[in-house]
Amino acid sequence: MSLGLRFNVTGNKELQDYLEKYPKVARNAARMAINDTIRRGRRQAKQEILKQVNLMPSYVNKTRLTENLASNDNLTGSIVGRRRPTSLARFDVNQLYKPNRSKPGRKKAGLSVKVKRSRKKIPNAFLVNLKAGNQDGANQGLAIRVPAGKKPRRRFNAKPLYKNENTNVYLLYGPSIQQVFDDVAEDLQPELTTYLNREFRRQFGRLNRG
Repeated sequence: MSLGLRFNVTGNKELQDYLEKYPKVARNAARMAINDTIRRGRRQAKQEILKQVNLMPSYVNKTRLTENLASNDNLTGSIVGRRRPTSLARFDVNQLYKPNRSKPGRKKAGLSVKVKRSRKKIPNAFLVNLKAGNQDGANQGLAIRVPAGKKPRRRFNAKPLYKNENTNVYLLYGPSIQQVFDDVAEDLQPELTTYLNREFRRQFGRLNRG
């Protein structure tokens, strides 16, 4: 399983050679280059994540897609996504209706959710207000009521709405930010590694002249 994107001097012969010959200047240059790469990589990763799933840009913030920056004492930086599943209420949700046979008009008939490219119908789903919000930071969840003794399909990462009592109402979740990030990180790595090497040379030249 991917750990996100990680950049350091290990295995980078060019950076290691510079660190041996010019330890002080090279260490500063490496820290700056790694951190510039991390910031650039996070911006690119966010763009790619939003292409993969239907989330609001504001949701993929620095709490959920984290920059871990390098220091002179630790020349390692990384980008890591949050591993907690994302509430389905965070995605593109539409209310479904069907004819009401007992009186004029329509009645609710579940929800449809567009997590990625296709929209999925969940007939018995409904939105529920959460009194104190949830760990996802949402005040609303997407829930489903199932027959007694049954559980929702595993793909929904379902969790009981009421933890301390028996319930047949479950909150449904989609992929975590890290799961989506894993799908795009491998494609971003080569270009960012090239950028890191180029940025290191630029920073080293600038600091060495000073």
